[in-house]
Amino acid sequence: AERFLLLWFLCVLVLFSLAGTKLPHYLLYGCTPLFLLGGRVLAEVRGEDRLRSAFELLAALILPACALALPLIAARGAAASGNPYLREMLQQGAAAFGPLHYGLAAVWLLLALACLLLSWRQRAPLLPPESADPDGRVVRLPGRTLADARWMVVAPGLVSALGISLVLLPALTTIQQEPVRAAARYAASLGVPVVSDDRMPSFSVYLGHATEVRAVRVGDIAFGRLDHPDRLGSRHEVLFARGGLRVVRVLAP
Repeated sequence: AERFLLLWFLCVLVLFSLAGTKLPHYLLYGCTPLFLLGGRVLAEVRGEDRLRSAFELLAALILPACALALPLIAARGAAASGNPYLREMLQQGAAAFGPLHYGLAAVWLLLALACLLLSWRQRAPLLPPESADPDGRVVRLPGRTLADARWMVVAPGLVSALGISLVLLPALTTIQQEPVRAAARYAASLGVPVVSDDRMPSFSVYLGHATEVRAVRVGDIAFGRLDHPDRLGSRHEVLFARGGLRVVRVLAP
């Protein structure tokens, strides 16, 4: 089983590493075996072992902690990046990290802590709720019921799923995809063909039709990223600028 899960992950990692177009979420197809392997390791750590507690603490808190630290991570990344597209994209922190983001991230962190504390308080052997003593009398035994055990697994998963959906993904979408959507909306309003390449296929999706994939010519309306200036011509007039993206009128190819 371990060999199968490792091969599953490595196949996804290798295949998408070789692909010409890469997006971070492509690796999600290979995360399932990692989760299963991690769960297997965690299940083998018995009782009150400190390693098990450390695993649980890390699993419960790493994502909400990342959500709270995301503004700092984006600011540091913008300052350190030599890529003009990444630098300008990460500088959009004010649009993505308002009071709502901080508030939701803090609630996520508190809920994760509550699930973790509840799990530690209820840690006990999984036993049937009732048994019989030597005299045949039915007694209730201390310990968790199966329903308790299931809830202790489901609750942190639900909290994580809600946190990712309501906190992490909206922030990341605002930073990376909202400029693409706005650029496509502007380009569509011009009512003319747009020259682009296939590095950002979501632009064509938001635009509503395919772009022309070719070398730019004088007078073209072109879309591109700052780190690929060849797609914008040697001289151009900037019509739209946001998040490291440009829609331009080409003055010289």
